Amino acid sequence: MPTSRRTSLAALGAAILTFSLLSGAPALAADEDLPGWTFQEDVDLSDSSRWTLETGQSSNTSSYDIPSNVSFGGDGLTVRGAEEKRSSAAYTSGDAKGLDIKIPNYSRVEVVGSVPYGPGLWPALMWLRPLDSAHGEIDLMEVFGDDARPAATIHNEYGSTHRSLQGSVRWENLPNSDPTGVHTYVMEKTPNRIVISVDGHVMLDAGPEDVRPGFDWNAIFERPGATWYPRVTLQIGCPPLDLLCGIGLPIGGWQGGAINLQSLKIWRMAEPGEQPPVVDPPVVDPPVVEPPVVVPPVVVPPVVEPPIVEPPVVEPPVVENPVEAGTFALWPGKEVRHDYDAGAADGSEAQVAFTVPKNIGTGVMYHSLQVASSDDGRSGYRATVTLKASGSIRLTLASVTGNRTTVLEDVTVAKRGSYAPGDDVQVAISVKDGTVSAKSWVAGAEEPDWQLTAGGAKPAGDEVLLLGYLSKRAPSAVMAPWSDLGVTAP
Repeated sequence: MPTSRRTSLAALGAAILTFSLLSGAPALAADEDLPGWTFQEDVDLSDSSRWTLETGQSSNTSSYDIPSNVSFGGDGLTVRGAEEKRSSAAYTSGDAKGLDIKIPNYSRVEVVGSVPYGPGLWPALMWLRPLDSAHGEIDLMEVFGDDARPAATIHNEYGSTHRSLQGSVRWENLPNSDPTGVHTYVMEKTPNRIVISVDGHVMLDAGPEDVRPGFDWNAIFERPGATWYPRVTLQIGCPPLDLLCGIGLPIGGWQGGAINLQSLKIWRMAEPGEQPPVVDPPVVDPPVVEPPVVVPPVVVPPVVEPPIVEPPVVEPPVVENPVEAGTFALWPGKEVRHDYDAGAADGSEAQVAFTVPKNIGTGVMYHSLQVASSDDGRSGYRATVTLKASGSIRLTLASVTGNRTTVLEDVTVAKRGSYAPGDDVQVAISVKDGTVSAKSWVAGAEEPDWQLTAGGAKPAGDEVLLLGYLSKRAPSAVMAPWSDLGVTAP
């Protein structure tokens, strides 16, 4: 959320696998190293000495920032807003800059907190600015007025050449759909990639190939020695000269509101050799068995006058669509893919059965069936089931465009105890006549009607893709069989 303040600040390692959406589990809020990340700091939010509090009014807001509206304590950092006149502004608010908190250029940042919600409010629970440059910005969270979704945004330089890229997810698709509730936001910034999520749902997954022409990604984000600082702001109302802007003004009788930042944790990207290597399971190719060479015997046929035979009427053979089965070797935090060979069949409708491993323990599997997919698998429509030892099924319907996932619908279709480890769970998805539909059920139960549907479907191709993922916190690797993978369209 770029702002123009009276006071402006002028001031590598191997690529890390971050989660894809629908495969990303909620953040691990623990003071410990994570695969690829070395823990740096759990910021003490009761300590005000590392924060600079602004005084004045931004050009893009109707609120005046005063230090007394910012407080620090056992419940975290709080920025309050109120309807009270100060200078030419009708409201007061606060702006806290953590100028003495250094966030590495390649880092993982996790914040937990809550924001006020409603017309005229523009809270930003956390955004980052570089300490050594006046340009560049990463917004982990901001919400514009009473928008139906929180947003994550990245910016290049300010001014006439300003460019930005934004992603979001609807509040209703989060485990806690209350915009004013407590949510967890995570940014993972690695070379040539920035991933930002809320409560395990990816809002933005971007790299240099995703930004518009004129956005110099390398100049802003690929500076290994650069450091960033955190910032918390609550802007209220529109600029005085732009009363028709998007967020409007607070409703009459507004009683004020506050941002509460409860937690700020920072990891740096691990150096090569700093952590034990992640060992991938070996890839074992099936043996190639050559058929035996059989030399037919030489038989001299007798001379027989051939009878006159009418040629038989031969019906063309009925070709069944191929059905495949296999097993995913799943390691915690690793995604596995399988391309289905549909031959000449239409890959717009498909079905598969996933087996829940008996040793899944506390792990969580996120298995997906993608249809109407492009040849490279980066675009299509995906049905994902969340499977646990507790026996519940959560079904998510999403579109995938350029490897970026947008959740369309999300619902729990089976309660706890619906199945046990070792049982099969069926998944089906269809893209037909502009509508994408999905359903899931426990094998052996009556097959339901479509449980999730969404319009506006545009197939990216006719390929079918299977994906498997085991949560990072799973106690061990598992072998996860799948079967009856096949297309159902003629």
